[in-house]
Amino acid sequence: MFPSCCSKPKNGSQFKMSYTKVIFGVLVVYVVHTCWAIYGFIHTKPCDSSKGDSCVTSYLTVKPRLQLSIYSALDPNDESGYILLFKVDRFDINTRFDKKVSVTLPIGTHNNRTLHAVVFIHKSGVTPWKDNKHMRLVDRLTSQMNPLQLETTTTKQTRETSEEHKLVLYWKSCLRLNIMNEDFIFSNAGVPSDLRRYMKIIEDGKREKKKLYLPLLLVDELRSRLKDLIEINRTTKEVPLTVSYDTITLCKFRIWIHIQAVIYSLKHFGFSEQSLDEIKAMFVENGLHVLALSVLVPAFHLSFEVFAFKNDIRFWRDRKNLAGLSRRSVLWRCFSTIVIFLHLLEEQSSWLILLPTGIAALIELKSVAHLQMSTLMYKGLNTFISDVFSGIITTPGPHQLACFRDDVVFLIYLYQRRLAYTYSALNTLKCYSCGSKTTNDECNMNSEECQAPFDACMTTVAKLGAVKGIVKTCSNSKVCTGAASVATMDSNGNGVQISCCTSRLCNYSGAMSIKAQRWLMLLPLILLSLLIRQHT
Repeated sequence: MFPSCCSKPKNGSQFKMSYTKVIFGVLVVYVVHTCWAIYGFIHTKPCDSSKGDSCVTSYLTVKPRLQLSIYSALDPNDESGYILLFKVDRFDINTRFDKKVSVTLPIGTHNNRTLHAVVFIHKSGVTPWKDNKHMRLVDRLTSQMNPLQLETTTTKQTRETSEEHKLVLYWKSCLRLNIMNEDFIFSNAGVPSDLRRYMKIIEDGKREKKKLYLPLLLVDELRSRLKDLIEINRTTKEVPLTVSYDTITLCKFRIWIHIQAVIYSLKHFGFSEQSLDEIKAMFVENGLHVLALSVLVPAFHLSFEVFAFKNDIRFWRDRKNLAGLSRRSVLWRCFSTIVIFLHLLEEQSSWLILLPTGIAALIELKSVAHLQMSTLMYKGLNTFISDVFSGIITTPGPHQLACFRDDVVFLIYLYQRRLAYTYSALNTLKCYSCGSKTTNDECNMNSEECQAPFDACMTTVAKLGAVKGIVKTCSNSKVCTGAASVATMDSNGNGVQISCCTSRLCNYSGAMSIKAQRWLMLLPLILLSLLIRQHT
């Protein structure tokens, strides 16, 4: 099932590559590439003017008097339709705030037209469109979607019912704004591509033209949750709006816009609003460290699943019978795993869960005593990885309870395997073994476990004059008994003596200590001499 690919180098040595090594290598490359990409977000290369780079500095370094203005509009490109919602005359970018305002809904919103929020950062005391150094950002305040009470359910019946319902208009009650407050100096040619759509570069100065970038403004969509949405209808006249502002670092700014882009892509791939809301909660409520775990954990989890399946398949291919396995346990576990797989399929779960469960339904192992330790460890690592992830992200109580159950089962597996190993060790025949030694103590320095069909310990003592040799090994009881019956010694004590026993380490005492030169202690020569003597 998993053959190995071998190639022989010119020097004659053999290099063996298995699928396990290939998968592990791909995993390492993926993790390294991901860490490098994250490092690129964390570390942005600054401009070095000493090397002749054209630098772009922040507009905030000249300390301008700024104003924050927020307008509502059905058409963001029609300035005549702007309605002022909120403004801060002397806007200090380093001071966070939360302000609540009441918004009167225009008639157009009841006719399924989208209402937008147009945010301006501009010179204080003038209108935004009269300031050529203003920063502008547009965000949607209303959106149409399926009723939220139907989005939160997952059964097939409610999904079919939601398709019959009309779309509902919702109002986003929170508008969260961020401005990057670091005085970072960019290289004009090295501005990161992800920042270009948020960056507006101007030239300032009459004599010496100096390039400046206007404040980097961001609408924090990750903190916009479903719980902030308010359903509106034709009778709704006014709705509340909370404007929140806070600063943001350059590193977090770049990571945030990438995550928002990913969530936007997932929405077009068919993810429900409820699923996207859970993803947002994972990042917002737990911090950026979840980003690294969300990348590494699935990679390791999937790799361990592949390794476990590989060892499962190898184990079953090598078995010729069900010795040591419970047929009833194997059939029952296979049946229960198939039921779980069909339930997940019915609930339209993620394929990342469906595929491992479906494969496990085919090759599930149920005997702990005969379960390969590598397979057991891979499954155990997956269990603990699931524990870590379920503790980091917001998950239902039954899921966390299921993870705790898997931990208990895994510990029971380890305990049963320990008992099985102890039982096997106590009931497996073990014999002292040696090649050709001169003393019994030397022969008792090593031992071996006898494998079928060996069921006896055999001790051979050969003597020829002053030369003696001892050999201890595992043997078949019939072969040992037959050899012992034909072994003979003459009246001078020369010859071969063979003894057999069938208990654990029973061949401790094989012969008395003798002295001879080690270079003469070659048992094959002794036996050959005896054979020649018997035939003459």
